[in-house]
Amino acid sequence: MSKSRLHRMLQILYVFGHRLCSVSPTDPYHTSNALEALRLVWSSIPDHFVCHKEMNDAYEDMFPAEIISRAHSFYEEAIRQTVSCREPRPLSQFCRSMMRKSLVDNKCWLPDGIKRLKLPPRFKSFLNLRTDNLHPENFQAP
Repeated sequence: MSKSRLHRMLQILYVFGHRLCSVSPTDPYHTSNALEALRLVWSSIPDHFVCHKEMNDAYEDMFPAEIISRAHSFYEEAIRQTVSCREPRPLSQFCRSMMRKSLVDNKCWLPDGIKRLKLPPRFKSFLNLRTDNLHPENFQAP
């Protein structure tokens, strides 16, 4: 397993653990912020989804099974998808990641680079990580 893959899983465990160790771990506002932070990270990268077995295999010697299971459930809630096996992301996610990377590589900093593109507002919203849904009806002219 690559170092970057292990790092991504540690990010999940860190955000989950940080939420638990905060001053008020049951505060819904704090939980929603942690979920949103994790959603934004995973919306901005093209990596495959992480399945529970993969996370468990990587960190079973470091974390109790209960923590890994709860962290993975937290991750699934954040990405709004159930992950039963390591699977690639949707093509729309890969395209979003590559477009964002291309803008940054060409010194078009985010989100200003996205604002300058001549794209429909909903597509700009998708590139700015505001929505995960790419439906054809979102891109029709009013």
